[in-house]
Amino acid sequence: MQNCTRCDAGGRCAAGACAAGFRRTSSGRCTSCSVVGCAFCPKSRSQCESCLPGYWRSSAGECQGPCQANCDTCASASACAPGGCGPGYGLVGGRCLPCADSVCRRCDGAVDRCQHCGDEDVVQTTPEGRCVSWWDA
Repeated sequence: MQNCTRCDAGGRCAAGACAAGFRRTSSGRCTSCSVVGCAFCPKSRSQCESCLPGYWRSSAGECQGPCQANCDTCASASACAPGGCGPGYGLVGGRCLPCADSVCRRCDGAVDRCQHCGDEDVVQTTPEGRCVSWWDA
């Protein structure tokens, strides 16, 4: 069935199995949400409960967007949500800025202080927030 990830025994889309941006109708078909940027609209096509990455949900249930550059989850057009920056970026003053260290995956608060380095088999984060290889530690 189109836009469905799993069907039930009767050939209808199973509950909770419609693709992102679609909702299950009472007849078991998946129909698109009418709100642009909507990921989940279980109650009605026009009432969004969660938005796709790069959009934020207004109090009226509308998805607004897009988010600022390098922000996957935002609270508004000018503020990225905590933990919402893409890999290699950190949230500083509501904006996603590139981390100073090229192997750093997250540097929230200060771009020169890494909280999570890239390949954990190769690098580790020091107490000072630097990324170093295991053999250099």
